[in-house]
Amino acid sequence: AGIVQFDYDAEAPDELTLRVGDVINNVKNVEEGWCQGSLGDKVGMFPDNFVKVSCGQFLVSSKKQSIKVSLFCCSSVHIVVHYKIKVLRKVKATFEYEPVNADELRLAIGDIVEVYRDVSTREEEGWAFGGLNGKEGCFPTNFTTV
Repeated sequence: AGIVQFDYDAEAPDELTLRVGDVINNVKNVEEGWCQGSLGDKVGMFPDNFVKVSCGQFLVSSKKQSIKVSLFCCSSVHIVVHYKIKVLRKVKATFEYEPVNADELRLAIGDIVEVYRDVSTREEEGWAFGGLNGKEGCFPTNFTTV
């Protein structure tokens, strides 16, 4: 099972609409960046970075060059996992950005951000998901240059 961390509105008939706190069952990785699972009586796809897999279950990408392992609520177990996330590109912050939401990165001028995936939607363009100084989150791409 997995717990939804961020709201997501389905954009296609085979996708699930997610709300923070929803529990997704039978989670499996089906393609790069996407999982499939069941919410209530509906089975559908959703972005893999919107859900954390629960207690001791692992979500591992099927791509050999990129393995992503997610864990949730294993407070009594200490697990060390070495993994490599596929970096699409690196960008440099040209403006400061203060996060508006908890899932966003703070940018300072000159920061180098690793971009893991573009997360723009029809409603909101110009966003990417990446890593900076050991933290991961979304950031506006118009505050950066390649």
